[in-house]
Amino acid sequence: MKALAVAAVMLSAGAVSNKGLPNVDAASFKCLALNLYHEARGEGIEGMKAVAMVVLNRAANQSKSVCAVVYKRKQFSWTNTKQGRSKPLGDDNIRAVLTVAYAALAGGIDDTTGGADHYHACAVPPKWTKGMVFTNAIGNHRFYKQP
Repeated sequence: MKALAVAAVMLSAGAVSNKGLPNVDAASFKCLALNLYHEARGEGIEGMKAVAMVVLNRAANQSKSVCAVVYKRKQFSWTNTKQGRSKPLGDDNIRAVLTVAYAALAGGIDDTTGGADHYHACAVPPKWTKGMVFTNAIGNHRFYKQP
């Protein structure tokens, strides 16, 4: 987690040279990166991009900040448990998480979810999917949007 915090501070302080690259909000970057780490770090780049797009789609649909979406009660399990304090598994995961979070916030990834604002792990079919529109399956996640 230290790497995520350091990256967010460096971004907000201008310590990271992003010459020629879009600026992204440091708080949004940190919230999205933490969410990607906990929700999709084992899903590869495409899975991380899909989870990032769900957060961004939900933020746009609800006119809320990325952090408000991530920390909304009972939306992402890691925010409701001590899992949020777990240590990163390795530099490769952190590097990928940071790259995808930045690219998503900078508008640099395509929405392969079909506009999804919800998802779940394939192994856990929740009741809330009734009435939702299935949009795609990517990695170990199934994606949905409201009708």
